[in-house]
Amino acid sequence: MAAQTGTPREGGGAGRDWKQYTRFGFIGILVVLALVFIFQNTQKVTVEFLAWNFSLQMWIMLLIIFVVGILAGLLVSWRRARARRRKYR
Repeated sequence: MAAQTGTPREGGGAGRDWKQYTRFGFIGILVVLALVFIFQNTQKVTVEFLAWNFSLQMWIMLLIIFVVGILAGLLVSWRRARARRRKYR
């Protein structure tokens, strides 16, 4: 086995670090925005759905609605892709 040297491969070193720092910066900004959103929406809201009544903090309710929306979108796109695959078989 050949010993590895400490030099980066061609075209791999500095560009990868820049992308990683950009990604961490973007994630950091999203975390800060999420925390601001949470702290600004701490009041309790009462939700009435069919026969159920319950109280939650507004940010929790909005998070639940957001997650349900994402799952519904994924389900619809998955079903469309599945229908296209069946159509072209």
